[in-house]
Amino acid sequence: MTRIIRIFVVATAFLAAPAVTAQSEKVSIRMAPSPGQTVRLTLAHEIDMDISFDGAAAAPGVMPMKMVVRMAMLITQKTGALKPDGTVESEFAYDQFRTEMSMNGQTMPADINNPLIANTVVVTYNRNGDVVRIQGMPAGPGNDMLSQLMGAFVGNLPATALGVGETATAPMDLTLPLPLPLPGAPVMKMVGQTQLRLVSLDKDARGRSARFESTTAGRMASDLASPDGQGKMSFDLDLNGEGTYVINLDTGVLRSNIVTSSINGKMNMAGSAASPALPGMTMRGTIKLTLTSD
Repeated sequence: MTRIIRIFVVATAFLAAPAVTAQSEKVSIRMAPSPGQTVRLTLAHEIDMDISFDGAAAAPGVMPMKMVVRMAMLITQKTGALKPDGTVESEFAYDQFRTEMSMNGQTMPADINNPLIANTVVVTYNRNGDVVRIQGMPAGPGNDMLSQLMGAFVGNLPATALGVGETATAPMDLTLPLPLPLPGAPVMKMVGQTQLRLVSLDKDARGRSARFESTTAGRMASDLASPDGQGKMSFDLDLNGEGTYVINLDTGVLRSNIVTSSINGKMNMAGSAASPALPGMTMRGTIKLTLTSD
């Protein structure tokens, strides 16, 4: 379960940082970071999840659960020189990764062997800000999924420029793991949309910036095999979030991002001859992401 949550959080770090640049009185949402710069990113991720079971009073040993996850990361993003073909590469080095987990107030072991610590992930952008290549992902189940997340979200951002007060909508079609208290919990497809509105263009000691407000609405619903492969499970979950992005217009790098999302979902697991049915599970919680750069 720790590995699933870790992948989810690492993916979120990439999802949270679309770059922008100034174009007259409008701002382009999708663009590569400016060449020749190094930025330190700090990510804090908080997950609070309440899990209850249908008919728990009649099921011995089954009780509500409160899961708390706190994760902190330090990332160095180093962008190289502009290449003759118009592409630019950003290296993402994970300098620190700390995880704290608890279930019903009891501390749980956290996986400290994060393979990203020993790797540098290289993301290549073209002149339009599209992610065209991702290299350096560690081998393992999360490799393909993280690559999909890093490319799909940025690539799906609208290429139009926005003026203050204008809004753009981006489709969301992602495969994400969930923090379920089940061994081998499956990944799920989330569909929905994210809406961005340019609130203001500002200037301070750090340079020019653009402030966006975002709203996200997504849904996961599916019938699939249980983690042990012996039964079937159905899943229906809604995610709704609001956030604020502040982008440095001079560097094309995220300055700050705070997003708070609510999760509400229901899971039912049917039994089989070899595996009895489990009580229905209801999940309600919040996920808060805070990402800043120096």
